[in-house]
Amino acid sequence: MPPRHHPQPGQDSAACRDDQPSLLDIVEPDTTTDKPGRDTAEQGTDAWWTDTAMRAIRRLAATGRPFTAYDVSDLGVVDPDHPGRWGALFARASREGLITCIGAEASRRPSRASGLCRRWRGVAP
Repeated sequence: MPPRHHPQPGQDSAACRDDQPSLLDIVEPDTTTDKPGRDTAEQGTDAWWTDTAMRAIRRLAATGRPFTAYDVSDLGVVDPDHPGRWGALFARASREGLITCIGAEASRRPSRASGLCRRWRGVAP
């Protein structure tokens, strides 16, 4: 078996190419079924934090450049009360058609210890 190419941060991953299936294949969120965990995370989130973070996502999406949740933090958005709220926030932005997942990379967030995180790009209106 040929060796797998592992992209560096910022490169498109094999997970986004149709010609190379991978364990990292990106699956768009399923918006047709109920997601009790996601719904609970969204309902329990502070409205001020959600509004601030969504404004930051809109700003990053408008640039057309790839970004991650840590880029939202870089714009001054404070961390939520629970790290799982980031996922609910990005799932909402994706469901609203604001962003789309374009790959994955090692997180720059120190607390994630280079854990895998999704890379997003704004969807053209």
